[in-house]
Amino acid sequence: MKKINILILSFLMLLTLNSCEKSSGDSLNIYNVGEYLDLDLIDEFEQEYGVSVNYTTFDSNETAITKMQSDSYDLVVLSDYAVEQASVNDMIKPIDWSRIEGFNQNMLVSSLYGILNDLKEEENGFDFLKYSVPYFFGKVGICYDKNKVSEEDILEGFKILHNEKYDGQVAYYDSSRDGFMVAYKELGYSMNTTSLSETEEAFSWIKEIRKTVNCAFKTDELLSEMPDGKYAISLMYSGDAIYSMMEENDDVDLDFYVPDCGTNFFCDGMVIPSTVKNEDLAYKFISFMLRHDNAKANSIYVGYSSPIESVYNELVMPGEEFEDYKDYYIVNYNKGLDEIYRFNPQMTVILNDNEMSISKNIGGVNMLLSKLRTKKTYTKSNVSMKNIINKVPIIGQPFVKIVQRLKRSIKQLIIPKMFFEDIGFRYLGPVDGHNIEELERMLNISKQLEGPVLIHVLTKKGKGYKIAEENPDKFHATGPFEIETGKPKKEKSKDYSKVFGDKLVELAKKNDKIVAITASMKDGTGLTKFAKEFPDRFFDIGIAEQHALGLAAGMAKEGVIPVVPIYSSFYQRAYDQVIHDIAIQNLPVIMCVDRAGVVGADRRNTSRSSRYGVF
Repeated sequence: MKKINILILSFLMLLTLNSCEKSSGDSLNIYNVGEYLDLDLIDEFEQEYGVSVNYTTFDSNETAITKMQSDSYDLVVLSDYAVEQASVNDMIKPIDWSRIEGFNQNMLVSSLYGILNDLKEEENGFDFLKYSVPYFFGKVGICYDKNKVSEEDILEGFKILHNEKYDGQVAYYDSSRDGFMVAYKELGYSMNTTSLSETEEAFSWIKEIRKTVNCAFKTDELLSEMPDGKYAISLMYSGDAIYSMMEENDDVDLDFYVPDCGTNFFCDGMVIPSTVKNEDLAYKFISFMLRHDNAKANSIYVGYSSPIESVYNELVMPGEEFEDYKDYYIVNYNKGLDEIYRFNPQMTVILNDNEMSISKNIGGVNMLLSKLRTKKTYTKSNVSMKNIINKVPIIGQPFVKIVQRLKRSIKQLIIPKMFFEDIGFRYLGPVDGHNIEELERMLNISKQLEGPVLIHVLTKKGKGYKIAEENPDKFHATGPFEIETGKPKKEKSKDYSKVFGDKLVELAKKNDKIVAITASMKDGTGLTKFAKEFPDRFFDIGIAEQHALGLAAGMAKEGVIPVVPIYSSFYQRAYDQVIHDIAIQNLPVIMCVDRAGVVGADRRNTSRSSRYGVF
């Protein structure tokens, strides 16, 4: 009987393993920046290999890096510096070029290969091709309207952004990296500088632009606004410039210029995460995308320069898609001046916690351990001991790993804030943000530590003004008020949130299936009265818009009527839940958007909501 049971169990395990193998082999999880792949190619790949592709997108490399630490992907497209960051943190696997069918590094565009090779050879260099397969590349330059900008002026390079002649006609790309890159290059510095004085000088240079030409800080809107003639000059990526130039407008004649001082020569690449579940299929997709016809179709769709030399050269030939845009599609390498962004692990993040945190800090022990961990003697001895033990043959490295796991387990029990260390930050704090000497001490310590550092700063909202201290939510954003009493000088009119809240209470009295959900914005969204009237039907889930809508979806599935008011600018956090949990399942969730439109003092929120087309 035992033998039969063993046989049955073995058979079931075999079926399970086969099922798992088939499941992992039938799907591929790809993560890419939005609007950066011809989706027809996804369909073709699925048909050719008889598999399904789960294709999701992100808005920034920083978002991608964060998501890669919690979610599982088989293939991700990252920018150059993010590839380096992911490799340093062991988040991606080295590329096995022998598994890529019909392609090798010799088939790359020579200018691209040249700068990647120089990157590898420089001091503390990085081998991009060891961890990534190039996807697209390009440069940052100036897109301008030849009907409004003279050739003489454009030859000034980035200095034209200071030319008062173009007051109100300049758009500056809203990117901290490339925004500073322009200033660094124009001032003769490396865009990868770590000098504080050079950064301060660059910052002054950027502020001067704002003063002299009243420039607008823009992002993707420029793809339509430049062809429409809204601006005469704009900082832009080469691929976006081509896309804009291809838009027809008889009144606008766009061109693109890369200044001689050098610029950001960027390259995005396909990487395979360390957590990959279907590595074979990932390599098949890479090979598929590198086929001549597929790479050509993708480049035409996206507008950026293909890294494959045969495609790169063909697309600018007579009769081809970029014949008229050859000077912009062809990306030359200005050796010694053009650079690729490097990952700089030296970063200090200040978390301002205004005493509204979810969990309490553990007082004396927490402070004691924080002080201990920030002492120079502790840090140096820790590193020295680790290096000594690592050198012990056979047992050294395993012993270090065991000790590190034990250390982490103990810290997790004692210090609840180790969440930040789990995502790669050295945690310092908590520190009293109103104690300038202690805050300065922490900042100086952060400069001496390797890698990214997070300083947890505790502050009190309204500090120094008793009325505000006692009513912090009332003084989050105020108009004129009497200092003695804290009362507004002008009685507030009935706003959208108040009307919404009163109406919801009225409806809830007639229908006991109505519930309200907030992401820690009870007062701001007009739910204070509802919470008081129906405490059992009111749910405050904290600052977690994703959870708010996920919870609402579950409630709606069970026949409840969930009402979820959220500020328009915060809805972006929960797009996946809106699409996948609610819309695709056609669930009756009432999503009320606050601060979305012409809303007086809250008009600053309008631009983001309109940009993203929220509901």
